[in-house]
This record gives sequence, structure tokens and C-alpha cells, in this order.
Amino acid sequence: MDEATVSRIEAEFRRLSHAEQAQLLTRLQSQLASSPVTKTEDVETQLVAMAADPDIRRELHEIEVEFGTADSDGLVDE
Repeated sequence: MDEATVSRIEAEFRRLSHAEQAQLLTRLQSQLASSPVTKTEDVETQLVAMAADPDIRRELHEIEVEFGTADSDGLVDE
């Protein structure tokens, strides 16, 4: 789920009364608990979230820059 979607959901949630928020959370928790999620789906979901995370992307870029000189070591992929 992208950041804009999460922000929109959070904004709508804040518009609800406290009682409505509690009711919605209870319903969501129930749906989540009854929804079958396999370990593979969970890992895939986490990987997708990590790939979209700006902090993770920034760290990967820093790693690429830091180890970029190793790309010129003369070794090639075959």
C-alpha cells in the first residue's frame, strides 16, 4: 500500500468518533484474524513494502555508491 493511500485512510479514520474508531478497529482485527495468510504471502508483502520504503531505498543507494568502486574491478558477470 502506498503512502498516499495510508495517509488518506488515516485522515478518514481521524474523522470518526472515538466509538466509531473502536468499532472499526474491532471489525478490522476480526477480519485480519480470520483471513488466511500464508507465510509466503507474508514474506512477499513485506518485501514489496520494503522495496517501496524510502528509507530502505536510500540505504540501498548509499550501499551502491559505497561499493561502486568494486564494479570497476575488472570482473564481469557471465
